[in-house]
Amino acid sequence: SPCSILQHPNLTRIQANMALILVSLVWGTTFVVQQIGTGGLGAVSFTSARFFMGGVVAAVPFLTCSIAGLPLGLFLENPGWADLVGAVFGILYAGILSVGIAFTLQVVAQRFTTPADTAIILSAETVFSAMGGYLFLGERLTLVQMAGAVMILISVLAVQLLPMIRLRGASKEKVAVESTTSR
Repeated sequence: SPCSILQHPNLTRIQANMALILVSLVWGTTFVVQQIGTGGLGAVSFTSARFFMGGVVAAVPFLTCSIAGLPLGLFLENPGWADLVGAVFGILYAGILSVGIAFTLQVVAQRFTTPADTAIILSAETVFSAMGGYLFLGERLTLVQMAGAVMILISVLAVQLLPMIRLRGASKEKVAVESTTSR
């Protein structure tokens, strides 16, 4: 089945990383395409149409994985009711907050910013994932990983805030020059 490709036991770390790079490429170009392709649609209409198209395109693999995967997973992994109930929060979070609300807010926000800014700001997602792993899963970062997370956050803030600081400084200088020349 199509869903078994990524669960193949011989999938190497390099192959998995290459798959993630491909996904990053697709998501990165999505920012540009959304900026160009929203046309006259509002954010909610665009997001709904995008989800509909995604549903149409993903219907066959989704149904294949769902119909074959769920019973197979239940049989092979033998989860109890407590396991299924324990997964409800994650399923609801991913379906409602992550897909429904976050994607819609992203489309709304992108209408007021550039694709480059979107990509830079969303690169902080990795830092928030690491923080979530630390807070909720008890994962620990190495010193190098912490330094990388700090550099990402500082870079995102610098790229977004430094131009605003420069503009503010330039406008103050302009006001000062205008006030001295008007005397």
